[in-house]
Amino acid sequence: MVHAGNYDVAARPGYFAPSDQPAEDQRSKLERAVTASDTIDEFPAGLAVQIQRPSPTRRTLSVVVRIDVSKLPFASVGYRKRELITFVSSILDSQGKMVAAKEGAMDLALKQETYDRLVKSGLNAELSFQAPPGVYALREVVQDTVGGKLSAATHSIDLR
Repeated sequence: MVHAGNYDVAARPGYFAPSDQPAEDQRSKLERAVTASDTIDEFPAGLAVQIQRPSPTRRTLSVVVRIDVSKLPFASVGYRKRELITFVSSILDSQGKMVAAKEGAMDLALKQETYDRLVKSGLNAELSFQAPPGVYALREVVQDTVGGKLSAATHSIDLR
Protein backbone atom coordinates (compact mmCIF):
# COMPACT_ATOMS: atom_id res chain seq x y z
CA MET A 1 0.00 0.00 0.00
CA VAL A 2 1.45 3.41 -0.96
CA HIS A 3 0.79 6.47 1.14
CA ALA A 4 1.01 9.93 -0.33
CA GLY A 5 3.06 12.56 1.47
CA ASN A 6 6.56 13.89 1.99
CA TYR A 7 9.07 11.61 3.63
CA ASP A 8 12.70 12.12 4.63
CA VAL A 9 15.24 9.33 4.71
CA ALA A 10 18.43 9.80 6.71
CA ALA A 11 21.46 7.58 6.39
CA ARG A 12 25.09 7.66 7.43
CA PRO A 13 28.19 5.84 6.22
CA GLY A 14 29.78 3.33 8.53
CA TYR A 15 28.26 -0.04 7.92
CA PHE A 16 30.08 -2.93 6.30
CA ALA A 17 28.55 -5.12 3.65
CA PRO A 18 28.07 -8.63 4.97
CA SER A 19 31.06 -10.89 4.40
CA ASP A 20 30.92 -14.53 3.39
CA GLN A 21 31.65 -15.56 7.00
CA PRO A 22 29.59 -14.62 10.05
CA ALA A 23 31.37 -12.28 12.50
CA GLU A 24 31.69 -15.00 15.14
CA ASP A 25 33.48 -17.26 12.66
CA GLN A 26 35.94 -14.44 11.93
CA ARG A 27 36.54 -13.90 15.66
CA SER A 28 37.11 -17.63 16.17
CA LYS A 29 39.53 -17.67 13.24
CA LEU A 30 41.44 -14.75 14.79
CA GLU A 31 41.59 -16.44 18.22
CA ARG A 32 42.82 -19.72 16.70
CA ALA A 33 45.54 -17.82 14.80
CA VAL A 34 46.71 -16.08 17.99
CA THR A 35 47.22 -19.39 19.81
CA ALA A 36 48.75 -21.20 16.81
CA SER A 37 52.38 -21.08 15.72
CA ASP A 38 52.10 -21.36 11.94
CA THR A 39 52.64 -18.57 9.44
CA ILE A 40 49.56 -17.30 7.60
CA ASP A 41 50.07 -15.03 4.61
CA GLU A 42 46.62 -14.26 3.15
CA PHE A 43 47.79 -10.65 2.75
CA PRO A 44 51.21 -9.09 3.37
CA ALA A 45 52.03 -7.43 6.69
CA GLY A 46 55.54 -6.35 7.68
CA LEU A 47 56.80 -6.22 11.25
CA ALA A 48 59.32 -4.03 13.08
CA VAL A 49 60.17 -4.28 16.77
CA GLN A 50 61.71 -1.61 18.99
CA ILE A 51 62.95 -2.43 22.49
CA GLN A 52 63.50 0.14 25.22
CA ARG A 53 65.01 -0.52 28.64
CA PRO A 54 63.30 1.87 31.10
CA SER A 55 64.66 -0.06 34.11
CA PRO A 56 66.82 -3.11 34.88
CA THR A 57 63.68 -5.22 35.47
CA ARG A 58 61.34 -3.98 32.70
CA ARG A 59 61.47 -3.77 28.92
CA THR A 60 59.11 -1.80 26.73
CA LEU A 61 58.33 -3.55 23.47
CA SER A 62 56.89 -1.52 20.59
CA VAL A 63 55.54 -3.59 17.72
CA VAL A 64 54.98 -1.75 14.45
CA VAL A 65 52.95 -3.56 11.79
CA ARG A 66 53.09 -2.25 8.21
CA ILE A 67 50.08 -3.07 6.02
CA ASP A 68 49.98 -2.99 2.23
CA VAL A 69 46.60 -1.26 1.88
CA SER A 70 46.27 -2.21 -1.79
CA LYS A 71 45.96 -5.90 -0.80
CA LEU A 72 42.91 -5.38 1.44
CA PRO A 73 39.33 -5.72 0.15
CA PHE A 74 37.85 -2.38 1.22
CA ALA A 75 34.07 -2.02 1.13
CA SER A 76 32.77 1.03 -0.72
CA VAL A 77 30.26 3.00 1.34
CA GLY A 78 29.21 6.19 -0.38
CA TYR A 79 32.36 8.03 -1.35
CA ARG A 80 34.54 6.28 1.26
CA LYS A 81 36.50 3.03 1.41
CA ARG A 82 35.74 1.16 4.65
CA GLU A 83 37.80 -1.47 6.44
CA LEU A 84 38.26 -2.62 10.01
CA ILE A 85 41.68 -4.11 10.77
CA THR A 86 42.34 -5.99 14.02
CA PHE A 87 45.87 -6.43 15.40
CA VAL A 88 46.90 -8.85 18.16
CA SER A 89 50.44 -8.93 19.55
CA SER A 90 51.38 -11.50 22.18
CA ILE A 91 54.59 -12.51 23.93
CA LEU A 92 55.06 -16.18 24.76
CA ASP A 93 57.64 -17.62 27.14
CA SER A 94 59.83 -20.67 26.40
CA GLN A 95 56.97 -23.02 27.44
CA GLY A 96 54.54 -21.30 25.08
CA LYS A 97 52.60 -19.57 27.87
CA MET A 98 51.33 -16.08 27.20
CA VAL A 99 53.24 -13.44 29.18
CA ALA A 100 51.53 -10.36 27.75
CA ALA A 101 49.16 -9.55 24.90
CA LYS A 102 47.38 -6.57 23.42
CA GLU A 103 44.67 -6.15 20.82
CA GLY A 104 44.06 -3.04 18.79
CA ALA A 105 41.83 -2.07 15.89
CA MET A 106 41.81 0.51 13.12
CA ASP A 107 38.39 1.45 11.77
CA LEU A 108 39.10 3.11 8.43
CA ALA A 109 36.73 5.26 6.39
CA LEU A 110 39.05 6.67 3.73
CA LYS A 111 38.38 9.22 1.04
CA GLN A 112 39.87 8.29 -2.33
CA GLU A 113 42.77 10.75 -1.92
CA THR A 114 43.74 9.27 1.45
CA TYR A 115 43.43 5.72 0.14
CA ASP A 116 45.69 6.59 -2.83
CA ARG A 117 48.29 8.09 -0.48
CA LEU A 118 48.24 5.02 1.80
CA VAL A 119 48.61 2.69 -1.20
CA LYS A 120 51.91 4.45 -1.92
CA SER A 121 53.17 4.85 1.65
CA GLY A 122 51.63 1.89 3.49
CA LEU A 123 49.76 1.95 6.78
CA ASN A 124 51.52 1.53 10.14
CA ALA A 125 49.92 0.36 13.38
CA GLU A 126 51.77 0.27 16.68
CA LEU A 127 51.11 -1.62 19.90
CA SER A 128 53.38 -1.24 22.94
CA PHE A 129 53.59 -3.15 26.21
CA GLN A 130 56.02 -4.08 28.94
CA ALA A 131 57.61 -7.40 29.87
CA PRO A 132 60.43 -8.58 32.12
CA PRO A 133 63.84 -9.24 30.51
CA GLY A 134 64.11 -12.60 28.74
CA VAL A 135 63.94 -14.42 25.44
CA TYR A 136 60.42 -14.75 24.05
CA ALA A 137 58.39 -15.58 21.00
CA LEU A 138 56.39 -12.65 19.59
CA ARG A 139 53.16 -13.71 17.87
CA GLU A 140 51.64 -11.07 15.59
CA VAL A 141 48.21 -11.61 14.00
CA VAL A 142 46.41 -9.14 11.72
CA GLN A 143 42.88 -9.65 10.37
CA ASP A 144 40.79 -7.61 7.97
CA THR A 145 37.06 -7.65 8.66
CA VAL A 146 35.70 -7.11 5.14
CA GLY A 147 37.37 -10.21 3.67
CA GLY A 148 38.22 -12.07 6.88
CA LYS A 149 41.81 -12.59 5.69
CA LEU A 150 44.68 -13.16 8.12
CA SER A 151 48.36 -12.48 8.35
CA ALA A 152 50.21 -14.19 11.22
CA ALA A 153 53.80 -14.92 12.13
CA THR A 154 55.92 -15.81 15.15
CA HIS A 155 59.33 -14.22 15.74
CA SER A 156 61.97 -14.79 18.38
CA ILE A 157 62.82 -11.66 20.41
CA ASP A 158 65.52 -11.08 22.99
CA LEU A 159 64.49 -8.62 25.72
CA ARG A 160 67.57 -9.17 27.92
